Amino acid sequence: MQTEKILSAYAAIAAKFELPEMQAMQLTLTVERFEAHEALYRMIDTFSPTQGWLCFQSAVRYVIANQSPFLAASSDGILLNAELVNAAGNSLHVRQLGQTWATVIYAPTQSTGANEAGENPAAESFLVDRLAFLAADPMQGVVCYQRLWQQREVVGIAPVAARFIGFQPNGNADQHANGVST
Repeated sequence: MQTEKILSAYAAIAAKFELPEMQAMQLTLTVERFEAHEALYRMIDTFSPTQGWLCFQSAVRYVIANQSPFLAASSDGILLNAELVNAAGNSLHVRQLGQTWATVIYAPTQSTGANEAGENPAAESFLVDRLAFLAADPMQGVVCYQRLWQQREVVGIAPVAARFIGFQPNGNADQHANGVST
C-alpha cells in the first residue's frame, strides 16, 4: 500500500479515536559498537547532546539546555543506557551489551541527496507518530519520543523502534503526544 493511502486511512481512524498524528519520515541509522567506555564517552561528547538522560550503575543524570554530561568524571559507575538528542535533531541511543556498548544514531535526512521522488536512497523510510510520558524526574516534565513504524511482510505496518526527541518541561503528556505544544 502506498504511503499516501496509508496516511489517509490512518488520519480517518486517528480523528475518530483521538490518536496521535502520523507522518512519513526518512532517517539514516548509524550503528556502532564500543569495547571501551572512554571511546564511547568521546563519541557522546562529539555528538554534542542538548537534552537527554544517562543511566549509570548508581544514578540517572540529565542533560538539559546544552549542559555537558561530564561523563569521564562520573563517580556513578559504568554507563548502562542513555538517550540523547542534539541541536540537529539527531537522536543517540546507547545500550550496554555485556562488556560492550551498542549505539544507534537516528538522523532525519535532508533533501540533499534525494532522488526525483524526494527520497534519499541511503535512508530508511518510516511512518512516525509522537509519544510522551511523564519523566521520572518531575523537573523534566514529559519525555518525548517518535515511534517509528514500517511495513512488514507478515504483520503489516508495525512499530519497529522509538527515538528520543527531547523533554517538554511543564508539559502534559497527553497534549504533547498529540502534537499540542503547552
